[in-house]
Amino acid sequence: MTSSEVSKRTGIPRGTIAKWVNEGLVRPRGGQSFGPGDPLYFDEADVARLRALAAVKRAFGDGELVKTAIEQLPTVTTYTTELRVVVKLPLDAV
Repeated sequence: MTSSEVSKRTGIPRGTIAKWVNEGLVRPRGGQSFGPGDPLYFDEADVARLRALAAVKRAFGDGELVKTAIEQLPTVTTYTTELRVVVKLPLDAV
């Protein structure tokens, strides 16, 4: 599905999805983009990860520690109503 379809399905704005793709937080696996301006295609695992990212950001904000935590998120392959995240951070990051 395209980012527009994912946005409608999840409620996450298209601009946010594009930002997370550009930051490498989500790597669409649903298809191939051949160049700038070509649509990205997302699969169900991508949708689950986007929902998990949105939940973490809603709960904890958008700071550096959150970015570190998100990078350590396991691969989320299905949508669930609960996400438990345990992150080990070096003490110098706090």
